[in-house]
Amino acid sequence: MITAEELQQVRIFECLDEPERQRLAQKAADVRLAAGDWLIREGDTTSFFVILEGRLALSKDIMGRVQEFAEFEYKTGDFFGETPILLGTPALVSLRAVTPCKVARCDDHAGDDRAAGARATVCGYDTCFAGAYRGLAV
Repeated sequence: MITAEELQQVRIFECLDEPERQRLAQKAADVRLAAGDWLIREGDTTSFFVILEGRLALSKDIMGRVQEFAEFEYKTGDFFGETPILLGTPALVSLRAVTPCKVARCDDHAGDDRAAGARATVCGYDTCFAGAYRGLAV
């Protein structure tokens, strides 16, 4: 079970007040992975994932060969899935657990409306995405 206290420790959810974190914790799926398990594979339909414990390795199929990129490892507090959701595409890379992991999976509660995903309404909290991307403006 995902708790509001766990979400409070994750930077992207700092923008939420306690009732919003409680609501998100109730909706989020608690995904447990053993070392070597896949969280998501390139080409899969994605959700928004937040790593609460553990580390995941990123890999990408490049011209028919799967390559791992250790320098892009995801760890506790990192999140994944926002780019394919915003673009309306399948997962662009694969993630495999390096260590045992606990991951919060937030599905697009707006339903199948990809335009809603494009408006960054993952889990209903577009203000979190605004905060996450605030520093990326060029």
